Amino acid sequence: MICTAHSILCVPAIRSNTIALGSSKIHYLCSKQALIMAIKILLIVSILLQLVATGIAIGQIRKTKYNSVWILFIVALLLMTVSRVLQFTHYVPRGGSSPWFVVRIWTGIATSLCLTVVLFYARKLVAYIDKLIVRRALTSKRILSTILRTEEKERSRFSKDLHDGLGSILAAAKYNFADIRKNGHKPLDMERYDTAVGLLDDSMREMRRVAHHLMPEALGTAGLRQSIADFCATVPHVKFSWYGDAERLDPNMEVIIYRIMHELVSNALNHSGAEHIIVQVVKEGGRISLTVQDDGRGFDPASPSPGMGLANIRARVAALNGNLSVDSRPGGGTEINVECSMA
Repeated sequence: MICTAHSILCVPAIRSNTIALGSSKIHYLCSKQALIMAIKILLIVSILLQLVATGIAIGQIRKTKYNSVWILFIVALLLMTVSRVLQFTHYVPRGGSSPWFVVRIWTGIATSLCLTVVLFYARKLVAYIDKLIVRRALTSKRILSTILRTEEKERSRFSKDLHDGLGSILAAAKYNFADIRKNGHKPLDMERYDTAVGLLDDSMREMRRVAHHLMPEALGTAGLRQSIADFCATVPHVKFSWYGDAERLDPNMEVIIYRIMHELVSNALNHSGAEHIIVQVVKEGGRISLTVQDDGRGFDPASPSPGMGLANIRARVAALNGNLSVDSRPGGGTEINVECSMA
């Protein structure tokens, strides 16, 4: 009876212990499920941060001019994203919730967050650098345009002074020479007299030619087309063609294009030994192109040029915000094309 009573008393205790163990197990399972859910949420956040960082990096690839180091960095970001996805789909469902695993998850999230912040500010830094480069380029072009305008003003002034000053003096000297003969004064040495008159005529012609090249009169009155045609007509073996309308351009643009043409033809005459030179201008679709082609000895465009001719041409093309292409090879002639917008 005693034993039976003891057994009866023990039954409630056993039941209470079983209930306590069951509730502990349920609590443990719930805690584990909550931890796994938290890890999943953290992994999703990490994956999203990785994707944002990768997107920012890919968006900057063109600005880096497809730099190989930047491409490898993008590949590394993609591999990190794949690693996070594998952790989410493979390790977590298998119960990967050990302390070390949780530490790895938090470390991954911190890394992804840091990379995202760094790339976000790197994008801003790249945009700021691009703005500085554009501003510097615009400033350089303004300075170059100012220099060219000042140069043209000086050319115009010098041409006018040469024509009005020296031209008047030479004309007066020639008039006096002619007046001597007209009034019956016979010089003692007629041969030397005639030679002096001839040199005077040559000086006047040369003065007019220099003044004309410094600032062609037709450039201010008739425009670019007539000025190039007049210049080419004075140079042997030069053929000129114009395609498109003859409507006037901006005066500064006309002057710069004329200078470029003059420099290219002079280079062909002085350095290439060409027998034929072709000058062609095309106006089409809001753009104008100048091409000068010769059958001279040619040169290697990659080799440094000893003179300043091509450098001056590049500077003038840059002032027009245009493009310059050089097609030449030793013994194969030269073709130089300049193209720019008329806007």
